[in-house]
Amino acid sequence: MEDRIDELEHEVADLRTVIDEPEEEADENPQEDDFAALDRWLQENGPQSDDAQEILLTAAQILNSEGPLKTSELKDRLAERYLEESTYASVDTLWASTVERLYEVTPGFEKPGYGTYDFDTTQIKKQIN
Repeated sequence: MEDRIDELEHEVADLRTVIDEPEEEADENPQEDDFAALDRWLQENGPQSDDAQEILLTAAQILNSEGPLKTSELKDRLAERYLEESTYASVDTLWASTVERLYEVTPGFEKPGYGTYDFDTTQIKKQIN
């Protein structure tokens, strides 16, 4: 009986470790948390289309890692990734229906100058909360 209790205690300890791991991983990369929060915001408040939500999330990630980018650069990056498999007929339609239409209300997006877009992850939590 004591052996079985020991086994169960080890199983519980292992389960607690597994439960705690996502929090540790989140602490290691806070930007993943920011993008998860943006994804939730998009699902709750953003466009109804799953394609549009995914495109905005991708645009945010591209701008976060490479930005600021000119409009044409960001459009090209999104077109490479989504134009063939999305519901949008052209890159202009994709752009007009997503980033151009929603950047002002989507947390984190910025337009630091004419024809330039950027993304600031620190603004996500400020704007969402």
